[in-house]
Amino acid sequence: MKNITTLALLTAFLFMVGCSTVAPLITPAQLTSDVSGGIKIALDVSPSSAPDVALARDVICSAASSTNTSPAAIVADLATLNITNNTSKVIVDAGFLAYENVYALIGTNTTTQIALYLTALCSGFTDGLPPVTATAKASRKLLQPHLK
Repeated sequence: MKNITTLALLTAFLFMVGCSTVAPLITPAQLTSDVSGGIKIALDVSPSSAPDVALARDVICSAASSTNTSPAAIVADLATLNITNNTSKVIVDAGFLAYENVYALIGTNTTTQIALYLTALCSGFTDGLPPVTATAKASRKLLQPHLK
C-alpha cells in the first residue's frame, strides 16, 4: 500500500511539471527588490566598488534589452570588463546568482518569461547603485579643448 501511495504521488507530480497553475517561486518585482537591497548593503560596506558594479549593470542591462538571456553568455560579457577588485566581483556575482537560479528553475525554452527576470535584474542593479547627484556632476572636471 505504501508503494502504491508513493507511486501515485510521483505520477501526480510528473503531471504537474510544467503546469502553468504553479505559482513562481519569486516574482520579477521580488528579484528587483532582493538584488537592489543586497547591492545597497554591499556598497554601504564597500563604496569603492560602485564604479565596477555600475559597469556590470551596463552589461546586464544591455543583455536585457536584447534577446540574450543565457547566463553563460552574460557571464562571458561580464568577464570582458576585467574587474580586479574582489569585493566588486562578489557583489556582482551575488546579484547575478539570483538570476541564474531563476533561469535554472524556469528553463531555457521560455525566453519571453525569463526576459522579465533579466529586466528585473537590470532594475535591481540600477536601484541598488547610489544616484548621481548634482554635486557629483559638478565635481567632475572637464578636459581643456584640444582645438581652438
